[in-house]
Order: sequence, then structure tokens, then C-alpha cells
Amino acid sequence: MEEWETPADSHPDLEYYEAIPYVLVVESVERGGQWLRRAEHPELPGCVAEAPSALEAVDLLDRERKQLLRALWDRGGTIPVPRPPLRVSSARRREVPDVHGQSDSSDDSAARDAGAPASPKPER
Repeated sequence: MEEWETPADSHPDLEYYEAIPYVLVVESVERGGQWLRRAEHPELPGCVAEAPSALEAVDLLDRERKQLLRALWDRGGTIPVPRPPLRVSSARRREVPDVHGQSDSSDDSAARDAGAPASPKPER
């Protein structure tokens, strides 16, 4: 069981929800001719913050996340919980790209199975 998965028979407290590793998205956006960094937790509707730097945006977002979770908790609302991360097969883990983006694997069967075109082989 992952650290944020809850046993079916337990009732987590607010600290449990505050410890959940929600997905964090940070991007640059232009507002009125000025570039800002926008941070958000897409799994928490409305949990967004913008600031001149990414660090400031993430700090503001953390405060916003805690306020949102507290508000949902206080009114007995449903607090979204992200799905667990996808599992990666051990065969796929061994295919680590080198600095040039080439796989250590000598064939492209995994790419073909997924419908992707075969990668070009480097000339030697």
C-alpha cells in the first residue's frame, strides 16, 4: 500500500490529507505584459497561485492548498485524493536513455507494441 492510500476501514484526519503528494504543475504565463509563474494542483479544483518567481508561486500555492483542504474538511466536503502512480514494469525500467536519448535496449519491440515508430539506430 502506498503512503497516501487509506485502508478501507480507517477515517483519516486533516493531517493525512495535508501530507498527500498532489501533482504540482508550474508554468510561465503572461499577464498584462508581465511574465508570471503559475503553480497549481490540478487534482484540487481552484488551487492555483501566481507570482513573479516559481518559488514564490509554489509557496503561495502551498498556503492555498492548506486553506482549501481546511475549508473542505470543516464543511465535511469530499477531499480529492490522487490516483496512485502507474506501475512501471521491470523490463521498462532497464531501458534507461543515455545522454543522447538512445535506449540501452537493442530492439524497439516495446515502442512497436505501443504503436510508436522505431527509433533510428545510431551510425557507428
